[in-house]
Amino acid sequence: MAVETTPTSSVGMTKARRRGHSATGMIVALLFLLLLVGVLASLTLGTVDKSPLRDAGAPGKLAGMSISHSESGEQALAELSQLHGQSVGLTSGYIVQYSGSGRMAMVYVGIANTAGDAAQLNQAMVARIDKGNRYFTNLRSRELNGQQVYQVDGADGLQHFFFQRGTRVIWLGVDGARPDDVLAASLEARW
Repeated sequence: MAVETTPTSSVGMTKARRRGHSATGMIVALLFLLLLVGVLASLTLGTVDKSPLRDAGAPGKLAGMSISHSESGEQALAELSQLHGQSVGLTSGYIVQYSGSGRMAMVYVGIANTAGDAAQLNQAMVARIDKGNRYFTNLRSRELNGQQVYQVDGADGLQHFFFQRGTRVIWLGVDGARPDDVLAASLEARW
């Protein structure tokens, strides 16, 4: 049995090959373009600091520990008010958790309208703790590098320090070895 074949023209074969090549070329070019956009986007987005804490002044590291969690804005203000059981007149604030090397530190920064408002809040915390408090005991005060610092023992086992700097009240809770090193680093930091 003979199979009948029809001769095809070389022009028809060339056009078919061109269509196949142009479709494959388009797909390859499209994939390359998508890959290029993805690489450029990842490089660009990787260099943009999306953290609102950068502008707020929280250091990226504290006494060798790195930021492991942070909150700012309305969420932080709500938590700061909840910790005090009332609105405390803050206009802004942020909360940063640092960890590393077997240590952890929580830093609460409340920002008031004026330095006078911050000083009032700081003194209100001193008075409330001094009056008796089931969460914080053994209130003591010392001056370090010209900064008045208060220290309390926490029911949570942490060492807590707080101080006022300008319009900011900074509360620091430290778990782990050498809490005074963390305090010293926080006093040097620009909050």
